[in-house]
Amino acid sequence: MLNACQAVAMRTCKEYEGEYFDVATKVYRQAVIPVGLIPPVLVEKDRDNVEGHSSGEIFNWLDLQKNRSVVYVAFGSEAKLDRDQVFQIAHGLELADLPFLWALRKPMWAIDDDDALPSETLQHGHTLVVLPLVIDQGLNARLLVEKGLAVEVERTDDGKFNGEDIAKALRMAMVSNEGEDLRLRARDMKSIFSDQGLHYDHYMRGFVNYLKS
Repeated sequence: MLNACQAVAMRTCKEYEGEYFDVATKVYRQAVIPVGLIPPVLVEKDRDNVEGHSSGEIFNWLDLQKNRSVVYVAFGSEAKLDRDQVFQIAHGLELADLPFLWALRKPMWAIDDDDALPSETLQHGHTLVVLPLVIDQGLNARLLVEKGLAVEVERTDDGKFNGEDIAKALRMAMVSNEGEDLRLRARDMKSIFSDQGLHYDHYMRGFVNYLKS
């Protein structure tokens, strides 16, 4: 299929992965065109009209926290966490002793919401703690760590993780002196990841112009 193509479009930008474009060109033996990271457009929402009756409580609680002090936990809809994984993550959050907000859909194995828990992004310039679970998350995680933009949770030889390792990664990313350079790099990258003009007006427009020509 690649032999029949005239070009390969990649969702990335030279400001983030520029060192890999020459490699990709040699591998594909085709023109490699970055289309930008295509970040979502940030829309200011009325907190009183956000779907979900508890949204007001969440915003009010966030307003009481210090700037850049809250851990946001989310794994996406494709990651299916088992009971032990959920409990270890919750244990790690408790050990880290940091305020957090966890977007957790009730797992299939949970009878009710209470049963789902034990008896709690670069576009915004925030440091990432990565715990790859599915598909290409492992490769993406390693790239972020390699570039000094994320901390990956350590695993045992059999691929499992525990609460202590999660707490260690969280505290490094959020509060430890060891993670200060990490936090500074994440803030610096905000100008690239959130630049709508760079990704849409420059890269995406360039890709469209290539197709037209």
